[in-house]
Amino acid sequence: MADTNLSAFIWSVDDLLRGDYKQSDYGKVIRNKLLESKTLQQQAASNSREQFANSPGLARAQQDAIIDALDAQQAISSQALNTPELKKRMLELLLGSFNLWEALKEKATATNGASDA
Repeated sequence: MADTNLSAFIWSVDDLLRGDYKQSDYGKVIRNKLLESKTLQQQAASNSREQFANSPGLARAQQDAIIDALDAQQAISSQALNTPELKKRMLELLLGSFNLWEALKEKATATNGASDA
């Protein structure tokens, strides 16, 4: 399977398992983790874009950021699954600040409206 097809497959499965998590959101998480690195900041300031892009330090930092993001997500998910009060609070937030009900109703209306056309 070509890298492009493999990447598309992974993101498709990811969408099925976790819903509407966009690649750009994931990219922002990784970018923000990389921005924290003083070493990468120094390398970016001292090298051309091409030199920086080929730095083995950048590849290692990217891998570390991906692992850190994975660890953080797993820790949060485990904590939510094992803490009834946290699950309750998350649901309150989803229904309150994050307008879950309204968004679902809007999607249902859009879907029903599209099927009526």
